[in-house]
Amino acid sequence: SHFHCPHCQAELTNNNEIEFLVDYNNLNFKLHLSATSNICGHKYDMDTSINTGDKVTFQCRSCKSNLQSEKYSDFMEICLRIQEGVTFEVLLSPISGKKITYVVMEGEMVKFRDDFFSSVTILNQAG
Repeated sequence: SHFHCPHCQAELTNNNEIEFLVDYNNLNFKLHLSATSNICGHKYDMDTSINTGDKVTFQCRSCKSNLQSEKYSDFMEICLRIQEGVTFEVLLSPISGKKITYVVMEGEMVKFRDDFFSSVTILNQAG
C-alpha cells in the first residue's frame, strides 16, 4: 500500500510503515504506523510514552502540513494510492487507542481497518 500526503503528494510509506512527524506534549518527533493490514501499533524514537486517550498532531514528514482533515475535523487524513489514478482518502483518529479507521468512498465514510494507531508501542502481529 502506498500512502501519500494530501497536501504535497509525498510518499509517506517506507518499508511497510507510514512515517509521520508528530507534535505531542510540545515534543516533535517521527512516529511510524504499520502500513500492513492485520499488523497494528506504532513506534517512535523519543523517550516519552503516548498514553491511551491522548491526542497527537500528525504532520507530513515532507511538507510539514498538519494532516487534520478539513472535512472530518475529528480525524487526520492521508491518501491511499491503489494504482495510478485510483486514490482514496483514509481517515485515522489522532487519539491513541481509538481503534477505527475509515476510507472515504463516493463521499461516504466506510470502515477500513479496526486499528491503525493503537496504544501498542511496537509494531506487532495481531493475534
